Amino acid sequence: MFDETPSQGKDSFFLTLSSDSSQQFFARNTIAHFSTQLARPVCSGPSYEVAVCEVFLPPFETWKIRTAASPIYLYCDVIQPVLVCDTSARLLRVLVPDIITGYYAFPTLYYAPVEKRNFQNITISPVNFCQKGP
Repeated sequence: MFDETPSQGKDSFFLTLSSDSSQQFFARNTIAHFSTQLARPVCSGPSYEVAVCEVFLPPFETWKIRTAASPIYLYCDVIQPVLVCDTSARLLRVLVPDIITGYYAFPTLYYAPVEKRNFQNITISPVNFCQKGP
């Protein structure tokens, strides 16, 4: 689903992404790193931005290292890199999902500038605190 409603005078879009939606294109997708092929290419203008509004992750028992209170760093390959401690990364948001349901809804949307101008694939990598992001 796309919502191309301007946000604070800029262009933005809304997508629903799932880790198992593009298995025919990305057979190696996992919950911890997946790419999605969109129904149509996105040709964004110079001021496009994107935000994540909610996330569903598996319960923490299924993660090898993650503990109940550990944060998840959500990386996205289409956004501009931002400063993250002593490095630069394509970090979209940080969250601590519910330990039972794996659900998290962001009370405030923070928009990140989109770096890619033409794309049809988006890669999402939820990474626990013990790993480095892509």
